[in-house]
Amino acid sequence: MVLVVDGGSPAGVDALTTLACQPWASQADVCAPCNEMDSTLLDQSLAWASDILYDLTGRQWGGECSDTVWPGSDSCSAPRFLTVDASHRRGVKLPGYPVVGVDSVTIDGVDVNPARYRVEDRRWLVYLPVAGETRGGWPSGQASGVVDGQAGTWSVTYRFGLAPPVGGRLAAAALGCQLALSCSPDSEGECRLPQRVTSITRQNISLAVLDPLTLFVDGLTGLPEVDLWVQSVRLGRARR
Repeated sequence: MVLVVDGGSPAGVDALTTLACQPWASQADVCAPCNEMDSTLLDQSLAWASDILYDLTGRQWGGECSDTVWPGSDSCSAPRFLTVDASHRRGVKLPGYPVVGVDSVTIDGVDVNPARYRVEDRRWLVYLPVAGETRGGWPSGQASGVVDGQAGTWSVTYRFGLAPPVGGRLAAAALGCQLALSCSPDSEGECRLPQRVTSITRQNISLAVLDPLTLFVDGLTGLPEVDLWVQSVRLGRARR
C-alpha cells in the first residue's frame, strides 16, 4: 500500500492510497454471462474495476486497509513515523481515517493490553493510564538503530477505511464483468464497453482508428448503470 506523503514524511495525511485496498465487489455480485467465467480473470477484472471507480469517485472508498506505524521515530529509515501529540490526552494521531480497529500496540516487544487504550474521533489512539503508574502516556520516541520489536521501540498495527455503498459494489461488479469479457476470447461480441472507433476514408482506403484517450472522457465508462452511479456521487458532492 502506498501512502500519500505529507511534508516528506512516510506517514501520509489521511493515508490516501493510490489503489483500493480491497475489491469493491466479489464474484457473488456478478451477473450472467460473467458468473461462469474463469475465476482468476474475473477476480483480476473486479480489482481493476474497483481501482477505476475508486479514482473516478475521488478516492473516498478504499475498503478496509491495514498499516503499521512507528510513532515518534526521528529516523528516516523507519517505514512510517508519527509525532506523539501530548496535547490530545496522550494520543497519537493515526494517518489512516477513519480507524475501524487496532490489531496490536507493541512496546519494547511486548503487546499492550487492549484495555489500556482506545480510539477517539475515529483517528486518535489514546492511552488510558492507571493509578500509580509511572508512565502516563505513550513513549515519546523510538530508539535509533534498533530493530522493531526490541527495547526502545513501539509500533501500532491498525485498520482503517470505508467500504463502498451498495451502488458502488454493483457498479464495480458491472464494470468488472465487462472488463473480463473484453479479455476473454470466448466472449466475442458480448462486451458492452465502448470501442471508440472512428472510421476515416482517404484515397479510397478505409481505416479504423481507436482513440483510447476518450474511453473515460469526463470520467465516464460508457456503461449506463455504472455512469449513473458515478455521476450521482459527483452531483451529491457538488451540492454539499
